[in-house]
Amino acid sequence: MCDATTIHEKIELLINSFRSVLYEPDETFLKNMETHNLAGDDICRYQYWEWTQGVGLYGLWQLFTHTGARAYLDILTDYYDARMQVGLPGKNINTMAPILTLTHVAEHTGNEQYLSVCHDWAEWAM
Repeated sequence: MCDATTIHEKIELLINSFRSVLYEPDETFLKNMETHNLAGDDICRYQYWEWTQGVGLYGLWQLFTHTGARAYLDILTDYYDARMQVGLPGKNINTMAPILTLTHVAEHTGNEQYLSVCHDWAEWAM
């Protein structure tokens, strides 16, 4: 059985590994998008805003809600701010995944830009 310290260490290891998914280029993904980019827009926007990121972001949100540790919320807001500055990809089922966590972060922070993006994407989904 693991003690709390071991669990915390493993969680931090996962978070640090996940940062590469959020910020480091994935050349294989980009090559696949070059041939399968149905939206015809900037493929670089997709590499950091897809289903994979969405799942991990939701895990970070859950960590924040369970611990209240501001560091987890900061990772989320830093990520969303960076993505919005570059511009979001086209809307599809996979690119909706990061929106789930964004809705929670938007509600928690009251950030108008986040709320606007959530509203826009919800309208598209309906």
